[in-house]
Amino acid sequence: MTMLDYGLTAAAALMLLFAVRALMAKDGKNALGCGFGVVTALLWMWVLRRQLDEFPVADAVRVGLGILLVLPAAKALAQPKGANIVMAGISLVLAFVIAGPAVSRVWSEHKPDLVRTRIEVLSDRVQDLDAAVQERRSYLNQVKAKRIELSTSVAQSQFQGADLADHPEVERKLAAILRLTPIEAQLAAEVEDLTARLMDSRLELNDAKRGPIDAEAEPEDLLRVYLDGLEDLPAIEVDLTEDERLQKRAEHQLLFDTLTRD
Repeated sequence: MTMLDYGLTAAAALMLLFAVRALMAKDGKNALGCGFGVVTALLWMWVLRRQLDEFPVADAVRVGLGILLVLPAAKALAQPKGANIVMAGISLVLAFVIAGPAVSRVWSEHKPDLVRTRIEVLSDRVQDLDAAVQERRSYLNQVKAKRIELSTSVAQSQFQGADLADHPEVERKLAAILRLTPIEAQLAAEVEDLTARLMDSRLELNDAKRGPIDAEAEPEDLLRVYLDGLEDLPAIEVDLTEDERLQKRAEHQLLFDTLTRD
């Protein structure tokens, strides 16, 4: 936008605000004339054409007239006492008839793409979580490598006697290992949590990209749901007969014996 565009936009807004203020005043009807309406319509025509990719002249005029026709209805709402409700209703109907098709076309062409916005939000979330996972995993690998290095060094230490006080370098390594252990556990837990959140966000992103029609659960998703809830299922179905229940329990016992056999 050029400075001329900014100036004309400000002028169009000023004309609209002046029209609102004039209509709210007692002598508001006399303050607005035909010239005022023409100038306001021309200003809004310019603004709409510049802002909305060469908005058609006819549509710009329709929207400008629609704005002016809405003003009497706005005055009737602000000052219902003494207002001509019939004329306000007629002007409102005319505003919808004249400007409605143009506004509808503008909205259909320039409305926010909610699906794209959701995809963008989910994509950003996936990228942030992926970066966080990589960062925490890098920290975890460094801590783990240091712990392994210290543990290997201690395991390779050879000295006589069991008094660590005589070997301060080994004792310092042991103390370092103990300090690293909870840090490693914390980082491992963070990596696991972030990875789970990353996988869930990726599933949401895939669903959003497929759209509402194609967003039906895939076999992998159904299998994941089944596996997650598998251990919550009853061990023996309640509708089985007594013989079937005994057979099922015998199968369970056989499997238990097999798994726990030395």
